[in-house]
Amino acid sequence: MLGGSTSINFLAYTRGSMDDWNQFGAITGDKGWSWHRLQRYFRKSGHFTRPADHDNIIGEFHSRVHSRRGINSLSLGGFPRPIDQMVLRAMQELPDEFLFNVDTSSGRLISVDDQPLKGWIQGTIKGGRRSSFATSYLGPRFVRRRNLHVLLHARVTRLLQDGVTGGKKSIRKVEFAQNAPASGVNRPFGPRRTVLASKSVILSGGSVMSQNIFMHSGIGDEQMLRRVGIKPLHNLPSVGRNLIDRSLTRLLWNVNSTDTYETHLRNATIAAADLDGSSPRPDI
Repeated sequence: MLGGSTSINFLAYTRGSMDDWNQFGAITGDKGWSWHRLQRYFRKSGHFTRPADHDNIIGEFHSRVHSRRGINSLSLGGFPRPIDQMVLRAMQELPDEFLFNVDTSSGRLISVDDQPLKGWIQGTIKGGRRSSFATSYLGPRFVRRRNLHVLLHARVTRLLQDGVTGGKKSIRKVEFAQNAPASGVNRPFGPRRTVLASKSVILSGGSVMSQNIFMHSGIGDEQMLRRVGIKPLHNLPSVGRNLIDRSLTRLLWNVNSTDTYETHLRNATIAAADLDGSSPRPDI
């Protein structure tokens, strides 16, 4: 769908670890990947807003690491529950076990002794609703641009060389496939078509699909490509390797209260209203 994972994830927002980005810059030899060089782009993409309940969020984030001029909206959850204060008191009473981090977007996700830091979760939220890359970058402010065209029901299959410029391969041609024209056709996609960019191509298919497109284009480990019948275009053995994943673990407790976030799990009416978007309470 439009918006990619920002349209289907848990709305959680993170910029990752400062150490990871600096390592990317060191490995590639390109300082543009370092944490401090990327700050301008983080600020361009993010617009920090108050939560839907207009709660006082002083002390729950650092304004110096955020921008109010970016495109995609970021916020805190809002509508606090009593259990939130219980968690904060636990951090205050056991500071050696629960290290508090005011803002996870600061690049500090692990302390000096490799212990995870705890803090308020930031999300791609605006006014109590999901703020995805589709609703922001394709919102009314941009979608009417005459030089913007969005092609639906199609998938990029390969990048193709269109010539040589300055002794280097020029790759400005993009091959894409439309969906199968009718049900029952024994193939995943319809006819292949190509478009030629006048200047350059930006490949932004995510950590998995970008590698997939590169390798189908002949960009990758040439020995591996030949084994599966793909003609190598550029030998780059690191493509498709060394993926760094992020794990997510949910911790559950039994509590002697019903004033928690699981209201919709105990009430079928609220769950149905929450699912179709008609719930009158934005915190449910």
